[in-house]
Amino acid sequence: MKLEVRDQNSSLPGLVYSWVPGEPLPGHKLQGPFIESLRLSSEAPEVIAKGLCHLFRLTGLIRDPEGLKEFYVFVNGRKVHYRQFEEIPAVPTKKNISLSLRLPKGRNQIEIFARDTDNLSAQKRLQWWNWSELDRS
Repeated sequence: MKLEVRDQNSSLPGLVYSWVPGEPLPGHKLQGPFIESLRLSSEAPEVIAKGLCHLFRLTGLIRDPEGLKEFYVFVNGRKVHYRQFEEIPAVPTKKNISLSLRLPKGRNQIEIFARDTDNLSAQKRLQWWNWSELDRS
């Protein structure tokens, strides 16, 4: 028999256990993904869009003992990257991330979200002040 435990107010799937009536439920430690080793570095010296932003490279590691489902990145509230992983992930899962970001001059908020196969999520926020000399030719 399979037993699914989930939040009744959510449309997300819950945790599914193989269960025999009269037996205790198996233990399950809920642990969301880990977002680690984040680094933001200047990628290219050239200015993009007539001096409005610079290219930067965001790198890091996302790992989860139960497998990763997806990750996405927002810059200043706008989604700039989304990636969904395989249907049946290898367990445990480690994924190196590396992507280019266009950051305008001034204050930037970069948000990285990761969700695992148990639908638990993690979030990291970076505040980046881009004070590059964008106006110079």
